[in-house]
Amino acid sequence: MKLIEIIGLESNHAKKLEKEGIFSVEDLIPLSSYDIKKLAKKTGISAKLIDTWQEHADLMRIEGVTPEYANILNLSGVNSVKQLARRSPKSLLENIVKLNEEQPDLITKVPTLKQVKEWISKAKNDGNGEGDPTKSPKTPKTPKKKTSTKGSKVRVWEQDPTVSAPNLSYIHTPIQDGPKDDDINILGLKIAKSDKNNDFLFDNVKNPEKFDAVHTFTVIRQVLTMYNRAILKQNENYSGFQWQWGNAPIKVHPYAEYGANAYYSRDERALKFFYFNPNNDQSKPMVYTCRSFDIVAHETGHAFLDALCPEFLVSWHPETGGLHESFGDLTSIFMLLAQLDICDAIVAESKADLHNKTFFPVIGEEFGEAIFGKPTGLRNADNDLKMSEVSTEVHEISQVFTGAVYDILAYMFDSHLDLDRYDPAETLFRIGYHVALLIINALY
Repeated sequence: MKLIEIIGLESNHAKKLEKEGIFSVEDLIPLSSYDIKKLAKKTGISAKLIDTWQEHADLMRIEGVTPEYANILNLSGVNSVKQLARRSPKSLLENIVKLNEEQPDLITKVPTLKQVKEWISKAKNDGNGEGDPTKSPKTPKTPKKKTSTKGSKVRVWEQDPTVSAPNLSYIHTPIQDGPKDDDINILGLKIAKSDKNNDFLFDNVKNPEKFDAVHTFTVIRQVLTMYNRAILKQNENYSGFQWQWGNAPIKVHPYAEYGANAYYSRDERALKFFYFNPNNDQSKPMVYTCRSFDIVAHETGHAFLDALCPEFLVSWHPETGGLHESFGDLTSIFMLLAQLDICDAIVAESKADLHNKTFFPVIGEEFGEAIFGKPTGLRNADNDLKMSEVSTEVHEISQVFTGAVYDILAYMFDSHLDLDRYDPAETLFRIGYHVALLIINALY
């Protein structure tokens, strides 16, 4: 299909794209976000525009979705075939009709409900690009056989190093020396080997490098386990987790490089955690972002959401970026609530009122103190911010989403408290898991 068939892609744009090897609609589909940025730089066309054209191209893979329909679907908030598969036919058609009334020249004929249902049905059957020669479908994982392993004990930070001491934790899945497994590979540090009992019990003072490797691995593994269980609870046919790129494990660098940063990179297929001296003052102790339970969980949340909703990461809408950041912060919160001893500590410190000031809603205490000089963390989930009160910066927007979910969590906890029948820590544990299920259900 010719490039100029895409609505908004003119002949002058097509000539520029053709010079860079993009000759057809199909050539746009496999471009990564990195490819789009590189293409934008070479052609002088905005990356946002190329990204929109790619979204149109993806939707046009579905039989019956013409360039006009791809355009109005995109304007209705449908950015990919995967997203189309999740839409309600009736509500999607209502959006299309409303848009057409506002802008009558968008389409020559409004689709019928039957047509919309067919598009969605075909999108669901499409899977990961099945039948599309430009895309390589992910290879399904071979179902794992039950093993006789009893799992491994590990020693980790259950919160930020400034909040709590290291504690024991348990991983039920097989771990190889490294540590590594089928989904996670720790790189850049000395290999941490298990003892004769297959445990990884390193001291954070005597052997900090191996402790950090195990801690980072453990938090990532626990995030994957938590969300996998949540999806499996809702879909018994769930075939198991894969990263956005497929089966290859994510590359994790606990000591990536010097600097006050940590991030997930789809293009590098990696999680990178940096280390730094506060204010670059060499006299101050080094801060390692991999030691922060919150930060590791947050970045893993980004990676998990990218596997679940890959179109979110390449969106140019600040609200979508804010949602991504919020999901990272909520992942940290849900992970804390997945630990009964932490639930007990939260209840004790807050006196069973989640709006009382405690460590719980504060994200990244150590990092925040190192950057801002006060123990307020990077963000606080217990806030009442509105969209009208924040800028378009994604971390600011995220606080609105996170604050709303935190209020729901606090309200549900308070509503279900029954101190005569149940331990409040148990109630908080159950409510935390329930809210995590609600979030995953909205996305999966």
